Amino acid sequence: MLRSLLYVLPLAVAIGCSSTGDKSMSETARDRVETATDGTPLPKDPDNRYGTLDNGFDYVVRQHDNPPERVTLYLHINTGALNETPSQNGLAHFLEHMAFNGSENFAPGELIPRLSSLGMQFGADSNAHTTRQETVYKLTMPDTEPETIELALTILGDYAGRLLLLDDEIDKERQIILNEKGSRKGWQQRISDAFVEDVFAGSRIAEHTVIGTDEVLKTAPRSEFVDYYDTWYRPELMTLVVVGDVDALDLEKRIQAHFSSSQFTARAEAREPRGTGIRPTDTARAFVLSDPEMPIARVEAFRLQPGREPIDTLEECRFNEIENLGTEILSRRIAERVQRGEADYMGGRAGVGNLFKEAIMASADVQGVAENWKSMLDQLVEEIDRAVEHGFDENELELAKRETIAAAEAAVERASTRNARAVVESIVGAVGGDYPILSAQQNLDLLRSILPTVTVEEIDQVFRDNYSTGAYTYVLSLPEKGNTLPTSAEILAIAKSAWDRETKVQHKEKIEGPILESLPQPGSITSQSHDDAFDVTTLTLSNGAIVHHRYMDYKKDEATILVTIPGGIIEEDAAHRGLSQAAALVNATTRLTSTQIRDLMADKKVGVGGGFSMDAYNMSVSGSPRDLVTGLQLLHAFLNDGIIEKSTFDNWKEAAKQQIEAAKTNPGARAMEALARSFLGGDIRQLPLTAEEIDAITIEKAQEWGRRIFGRPIEIAVVGDLSLEATIPLVTRYFGSLPKVEHSFDMLDALRKIDRVAGPYVERITFDSVTPQSFVLAGYQGCNAKERVDRRQLNFVTLILQERMTKILREEEKLVYSIGCFQQPAEAIPGTGMILAQSPCEPENADRLAQRIIEMMQEFAENGPSADEVETAKKQISNILDTQMKEPAFWLRQLADLDYRGDELSELEGLVEYYQSISPEMVKAVAQKYIRPEAEIRIVASPKSEATADVASDGMDDMAKVAKVKADMKAVTNAVQIYKLDNGSLPKSFDELVQPADQDKQYLESVPRDPWTHEPYMFELTELGIVLTSYGRDMQEGGVGLDADVVTGIGD
Repeated sequence: MLRSLLYVLPLAVAIGCSSTGDKSMSETARDRVETATDGTPLPKDPDNRYGTLDNGFDYVVRQHDNPPERVTLYLHINTGALNETPSQNGLAHFLEHMAFNGSENFAPGELIPRLSSLGMQFGADSNAHTTRQETVYKLTMPDTEPETIELALTILGDYAGRLLLLDDEIDKERQIILNEKGSRKGWQQRISDAFVEDVFAGSRIAEHTVIGTDEVLKTAPRSEFVDYYDTWYRPELMTLVVVGDVDALDLEKRIQAHFSSSQFTARAEAREPRGTGIRPTDTARAFVLSDPEMPIARVEAFRLQPGREPIDTLEECRFNEIENLGTEILSRRIAERVQRGEADYMGGRAGVGNLFKEAIMASADVQGVAENWKSMLDQLVEEIDRAVEHGFDENELELAKRETIAAAEAAVERASTRNARAVVESIVGAVGGDYPILSAQQNLDLLRSILPTVTVEEIDQVFRDNYSTGAYTYVLSLPEKGNTLPTSAEILAIAKSAWDRETKVQHKEKIEGPILESLPQPGSITSQSHDDAFDVTTLTLSNGAIVHHRYMDYKKDEATILVTIPGGIIEEDAAHRGLSQAAALVNATTRLTSTQIRDLMADKKVGVGGGFSMDAYNMSVSGSPRDLVTGLQLLHAFLNDGIIEKSTFDNWKEAAKQQIEAAKTNPGARAMEALARSFLGGDIRQLPLTAEEIDAITIEKAQEWGRRIFGRPIEIAVVGDLSLEATIPLVTRYFGSLPKVEHSFDMLDALRKIDRVAGPYVERITFDSVTPQSFVLAGYQGCNAKERVDRRQLNFVTLILQERMTKILREEEKLVYSIGCFQQPAEAIPGTGMILAQSPCEPENADRLAQRIIEMMQEFAENGPSADEVETAKKQISNILDTQMKEPAFWLRQLADLDYRGDELSELEGLVEYYQSISPEMVKAVAQKYIRPEAEIRIVASPKSEATADVASDGMDDMAKVAKVKADMKAVTNAVQIYKLDNGSLPKSFDELVQPADQDKQYLESVPRDPWTHEPYMFELTELGIVLTSYGRDMQEGGVGLDADVVTGIGD
């Protein structure tokens, strides 16, 4: 559990990062660091059992009963895309897919149904990933019965050495891989690719990606798969990590039986691993990257140095901590400059990372508004230079040490009840990163012995060794739109000017004292009740606040207090848009700045947060029970004396506008906006914010909006390792002292409605984008949260449809890489519940995908599920509930707004048994209740192009085409009405709506097309108004069954 600073470049690759002792280049740096340690090897976590079989196969086994009766197994293989030959580019990842498509013990198509029959879910419980350096297979089994463990080991054994790699199965999987590649398209991927290609030109990673080239993915023969598989899937490159409620000794014997040389040997000669070819640079360089859809600017400065050996000794561990402390202090300085309002960037950080184990990268970066890139670069260099020139001070070092120790102490307190999957992932991370597997206690002991001996002079020296150089690489990433791109020479000149300028010493003010000037006077308890079935105590305080408490030590030394107050977006109108979001920005008080608050909380193992939803404000205090009182004091200060700092407010506005800009070319965001305009009736509270609305918000308005919550009902849930006796003095003092409740929980009920036309709700929108990706969202209106019987039965509908869609739409028809099917019951506003499936896809598949989703749902409603499907869903739900109901988070969700929602704990009684009583007939009946033509939702968002226009409406049935015409008519009606308000007359053609004389305003994004002919509707201005014709028929005459007044009534 060594601290390591993970610094991820914008190149979408896994960068294993542990700042380690240098065996190849920095001996002089380490020699300058006074140390009382030596070459003593670091210890290993004693709670694990370690072993190496006769063939070199490694394993780590740990008995750990959180969650009980579960076991998680990860097979780590020390190979990834870097070991591919040019003709194999992409096959390491492709091979990971093939593990699910046929092996010695599982014929093609058998494995996933076999796991599903146990109640496992593909993706959640069985998965894998591949990077440039590693491949990891993952299983979380639903029980620890001997036969279940044997099944898991058999599966992993097949992955390791018994895959069939059949030609037919390889060919079937090709399009799925290409769909996966397509699902990643966007400006982030393009900038990432450009970064690697330009900055690391000449290296293997510049020409060799994890996902691979289209040519290899489409044409690579079986022999290439076999060559990579036999060469690199070898026992000495594998480590099996197993953590769960198991007998470790028994599991060791089972591992030996499955993976020793009698069962598993290498099938080909070993080869030398292929490196990246990344090399340090000795001169300054600058690169400019740009993309038309990038919404932000990013400035990076880094230095490449030769690689280091892994951390093995106490001396190297100490050096690692010294290095981390320096970059953490610089990261804090970068953040504090923003908080003071003295930065032209919006955020940033610094770090030292191990780049593919071949180079050390000392780096820092900032992000912000594109027009500020020059000053952003200047200020970034200034902060690095200030640290190089003047070093750090004692107060900064003390804060960094306190934060480090506090985090390590919290890890120790929670180690015994940490989730098994998290334990496995930390061990696998250590295996992949080549650093020791320490226990939380060992890590804390090391830090307690090391940190007191570390001096600020040592921090300064190591930082200078890493960051004092002229050989920086500067990377500027900018939006193309509206920007003249600078040359590399201009960037280098700005950086040099900043380096040449003298910097001033920065001193850190030491903050001491309480968060509150005086403690509030506690209220009292006016009533108390206890639910014996669920061990929940409910208190009513003298000011009317309601508290629900449930003691749980499932997570040791963790407790959360979650506050719910009615309010939020549901109250907004056109004059108050965005104020709920802005009101949640409170981060300081009239006494303390956000920086001072952060300093005061440095060694507190507690977090304080807040946010908003459609109809509630939520605030939380979570962490160690010993520090909850400090967190509650901070929350109390925010509630009574909180302010929004101008720098925070300004940054939020800029970030919000960048998100708006990014959403314009994001198909998922455009689909959600279309959903809001159609199914959600265009209700202003459901629509995304606009830049104009953001600009209209002021700090004063936001703070006033937030203050309105005083006197409103307040509900508090306290769940975790905190007794009722310890809870009462906390809640009476910090919540009982708040103003008396003057409203009831039904105060917002008049706002819980939307105005919309009858369905179906069909929207096909196009937008300007260079990314060839569409997004499809299709389904039906669903239930309300209060309709619990329907809600629970609909869980079966979506679980079964998810399995079917994965099999049919992904595996068979290859329309998507992955698809999600889910229900979203309406809670804040009745009538807005949805049963949906959604996925990105290639534009040419979009309409077909939408149609197939609707057809599959209709078929489900008509014929219902099979008995086997219902039994599988029962097992899946049982597994989910068995795990979730043990977690504090589950009970927080139940208790946080129990009274606000008018719920009763008794509704949870018999929950597990109820799910097991559901029959196929019940599932079919609830599907038929909601899957109705008039409740259909079909949203397709695609980039504008001739290709997408040509395929518009392909695959739609007549009902869907009628619905599309109706939706188009509504869109035209709205556009014409606005046009008339602006211009005083009606438009004479679609051109005036799509390309008006005033280029700053567009009434329609594109000319709507007839779904039968794929041609634009006929547009005619008459004395009666505007008449549109579809399929050769006049809309006013009800040509396709539409009401005659769909478009008319807009005449002069």
